[in-house]
Parts: sequence; C-alpha cells; structure tokens
Amino acid sequence: MKPTPPLIAVLTLLISGCAANSPDKIELGDIQNGTYHNKFFGLTIRLPTGWKPHSRDAMKRTTEKGKVLLAGKNETLKAEMDLAAQQTVDLFSVSEHELGAPVPFNPNLSCSAERIDQMPGIQHGADYLFHLKKTFEMGALPYTLTQDITKEEIAGKPFAFVKIDLHIPPSMVVHQIYRATVMKGYALIFISTYATDEEAQTIDQAIQSVTFER
Repeated sequence: MKPTPPLIAVLTLLISGCAANSPDKIELGDIQNGTYHNKFFGLTIRLPTGWKPHSRDAMKRTTEKGKVLLAGKNETLKAEMDLAAQQTVDLFSVSEHELGAPVPFNPNLSCSAERIDQMPGIQHGADYLFHLKKTFEMGALPYTLTQDITKEEIAGKPFAFVKIDLHIPPSMVVHQIYRATVMKGYALIFISTYATDEEAQTIDQAIQSVTFER
C-alpha cells in the first residue's frame, strides 16, 4: 500500500483521514493557550495567534469530500486512500478563520501521523514524500510541483519538504508545503496551506517554534 497524502491537499480546509486504532499508545495531544503538545512524539508547537482549531467531527466530514475531489473517478486511488486513512491519526488542524467563514480564502496548518511500520522502505521523510508525489500524479486535481523534495532540519530532527500548487477550478491556486519526518513507526507530517506570502510567513513562524523533547 502506498501512503496517501493527508487529504488537506485537495482543498484549503481538507485534512487527512480518520483516527485509527493503533496498537501503539499514540495520543492525539491537546491545544492549550494556543500551544499544541503531544507526549507521544514529544512535540510542542506554538500555533498562529488567534487561529481556530478544528473539531474531530469536522475533520471527518471534510475527509470524505477530500477523497472525492482528489480521487475523482479513480477507484483504485480511492481504495488506497481508504486503507491509508485507517492508519492515519489527525493530530491537529487550525485555520485563520472559523470553518465556513465568509472569506475568500482560509489558510490552514495541520499535522497528522501515518503508521508506516508495515512499509520498511520508508526510512526518512523524503521517502514518504516520494510516495505522496506519486499519489498526486494519480489524482484528479491538477497541480504544479514548485519545489521538489528537499531536506531540512526542524528542532534538530531530519525533515524533508515539498512544495505544491493546487489548481482548484475554476481559477484558484492554492500553495502548499508538506514537511515529513519518520519517528516511532510513524511518518509525522506538517501541512501548510496558504494563498499569500503573509499567510506563509505566519505559518512558517509556527513551524519555527516546534520543539521535540530530548
């Protein structure tokens, strides 16, 4: 099974699949005073000031819409996405405005974890992003790869990132950055979705605040 991208890829507010029951004691984490913390990954991130967290019910509802948009009529891809969703845990998703707010665009930052211990070939974040790119190639949404897989370091951890522009009919262009690393049998993924340089800077400031417990 190929890992499929967190489903936020298909719209500005869409995020990855259902929280799976995992034999590991992974936790969902929580948001307190604008900061997300997850003990399992030892992860802490200061979220953009004033941004709105999404409920888990909202995540589930938008997931199904995302599958339809990304897979289109490709039943094979949809089946693979359904399988991947069973191994994926949504950790958090926040947007500048409430979901459904009457705004032209709602930038988003989300984080998810996909269980990959059954895919031993995925050793690094770059390996995960390789498969993510293949999923986009199979998908129905037109996209442009604006920066290919590039290695980086976040809070001392080896990450890789890729930049993609999604072309949403009739004329919207959505910018995205996928950042991934591998730890504790999971691919940990941050997804930035934005339309302007200012929105990108706000999200990058949050990414720069990431810390991992040693």
